[in-house]
Amino acid sequence: MVPLNEVKISSVAMLHELMSRADYLLPALKCRWTNLQKLLEVRDGKIWALKQSVVVYRICTRPPCCRVLSEKLDDYLGKQQLPPSGINIAKEKFPDRPWLILAVATLS
Repeated sequence: MVPLNEVKISSVAMLHELMSRADYLLPALKCRWTNLQKLLEVRDGKIWALKQSVVVYRICTRPPCCRVLSEKLDDYLGKQQLPPSGINIAKEKFPDRPWLILAVATLS
C-alpha cells in the first residue's frame, strides 16, 4: 500500500476516500469543514483527527448545536494537549453534528 503522503491527489473526494480507508473517521464530505486544505492538514498531522479504531459511541438524545460541540471538542483537545481541531468557530465552518458527537464522546 502506498503511503498517503505519496499519492497524487486529484480531488477532495479522492483524498476523503483514501483517508477513510487509512482508519480516519472524517466529517461528511459535503459539510463546510471538509475541504482540501483541512484534509491535507489532517494527513500531515497539523490538526487532530478521529481514528475509526478508537471511536467511542454514546447515545445523545438531545445534542447541542454544532457551536457548543465544537467548543467542547476544542476544550478537550486543549486539556489533553493534542493538536487543534482546525474548526473555525468565528466563520461557522463546522463539521457535521454526528461526527462532532463521536469526537466529543471519544475524548471525554
